[in-house]
Amino acid sequence: MKIMAVITQMTSGGAERVMATLCNELAKRNEVRLIILKTGKMDYPVSERVTVRTGNIRHQNMAASVRFLKREMKAWPADVILSFMTKTNIITLLAADREMRKRTVIAERADPHNTKPIFRAMRRVLYPRAGGATFQTEDARDYYRGIIRGKTAVLKNPLSPDFQVSPWQGERSRRIVNAQRLSGTKNHALLIRAFERIAEDFPDYALEIYGEGPEKENLEKQAAASRYRSRIRLMGRMDRIQDRIRDAGLFVLPSDCEGMPNALIEAMALGIPSIATDCPIGGCRAVVRDHENGLLVPVGDEERMAAAMREILGDRALAEKLSENGTKIAEECSAETVCREWEGFLKSIWERQ
Repeated sequence: MKIMAVITQMTSGGAERVMATLCNELAKRNEVRLIILKTGKMDYPVSERVTVRTGNIRHQNMAASVRFLKREMKAWPADVILSFMTKTNIITLLAADREMRKRTVIAERADPHNTKPIFRAMRRVLYPRAGGATFQTEDARDYYRGIIRGKTAVLKNPLSPDFQVSPWQGERSRRIVNAQRLSGTKNHALLIRAFERIAEDFPDYALEIYGEGPEKENLEKQAAASRYRSRIRLMGRMDRIQDRIRDAGLFVLPSDCEGMPNALIEAMALGIPSIATDCPIGGCRAVVRDHENGLLVPVGDEERMAAAMREILGDRALAEKLSENGTKIAEECSAETVCREWEGFLKSIWERQ
């Protein structure tokens, strides 16, 4: 197949990591062209077999993005188009002609409730025209059941082959870690407050938060004001994060909303005992079986988050059970297995035309 993949940017983010992995795997058997609407800066490696085209569109200009994408579609007629995330999906469907829309697959990557009203209205008009759609959970597919008319599939996120690191063997370090973009919806502020609730009971533990984003300054102020400030560390974004966190004693994901969080999947694959909030749309719930391979807590519940942290840190047998069971996610989400499923779905859309 000739596959055109479209995304807004390829800088740090979960959807961007998944797009890179998909393109690299699909390019082993297909012609793949990756269209990046904004900057050409790429935080995730893309195979030399993938042709990359960049629009360098500034200020998220939708009209300019549509014009650029129209030109790319005309210059390189694809058998199927794969678009990632709501705004990009809208742009792609606006750029595609009637026949091309039938061969366009839109991929929803986040909580559909957490969307600007203008994009909700545009989704209702444009999404029925797409040939297919993929979702990360059944809950997300159910949300769009009255809107999407094309073929649909629930597909996992592939674990990047670059993330293959053997789980840590032996005593784990006394570190509680998180690795996500520092944005408001990730709710790192709650994580810091929950850590403060248990810090006195576990004096040897430190909290390390990896990542960059618009909330960095606020989180730095929050950490500096804490009586445990010497044990709360904002580490910034680092390459090969797996090498830095693989021996951590606990991973915590405190988000208010998520699609299917790569950071959680990666932490579990490394065997780090993990806690996640039970976000709407069920992305964390699709990965975590409570008290089997991780713990789930209600969104925004600081007290329950602290209690879960205390439970794992205070119960070595539970921590070891979660660690062992968590590593099984690596096989479920292997890049080869998951990308074959994506490829099969894209092919089914192409062959229907």
